[in-house]
Amino acid sequence: MSRSLVIAILVVLLFAAGMRPGLVDAQSSDADSSMASQRPPARLLNLTASANSFGLAYYTPIQDHREIDVTAFDFTRSWRLGDAFEIQRRLGLFHASGHRSDVPYGVNPDSTATGVTFGVGGRLYPLYFLSSPARVFVEGSAQVLYTPNTQEFPAGGTGLNGFLRAGAGFQFELRPSLAIEASYQWYSHVSNASGLSPQNPMWNGQGGTVALRHQF
Repeated sequence: MSRSLVIAILVVLLFAAGMRPGLVDAQSSDADSSMASQRPPARLLNLTASANSFGLAYYTPIQDHREIDVTAFDFTRSWRLGDAFEIQRRLGLFHASGHRSDVPYGVNPDSTATGVTFGVGGRLYPLYFLSSPARVFVEGSAQVLYTPNTQEFPAGGTGLNGFLRAGAGFQFELRPSLAIEASYQWYSHVSNASGLSPQNPMWNGQGGTVALRHQF
């Protein structure tokens, strides 16, 4: 195992150890009844719950000359605003394997890279008003991707990139404190934001995710 991968794993474990329940648990039945009496617009701005989740994502390329698959592990801390909205803090591990078939002369086409990701995300529950253990959501995230030890991603690119994702899925509540999730990510994009240039080969893909969520 490379030194860079060991460092990346340690960073994620330290972050995960700090993911402890916040101060969002209901304090009393009086507070709950007070929230229920508020008008719907006001309730949408209240911090009503939080959660920790661990997810696994797998993406395949949709771009020509990018025979590169990506696996991502995400630790996510979420805060629910009312019933419909959620904000997230994300940290994870990233691994890509494959090659770029259109590299310039003299550039190694191997695009295998391992790194860490960190950033923020958001989620919308459009059918929050339905009483059901299953909930539909739409989500997106923006993260920084750092692949250390001179691992450019993809080949000919840079070791520091943006990692953008968007998709939709469903959440099924097994019990009040535990849920499972699955989603289809129709948009996954890695770029160093230097535009359409040889120094920004980019990578685009799509795929799916599964996650286990602890709610409190």
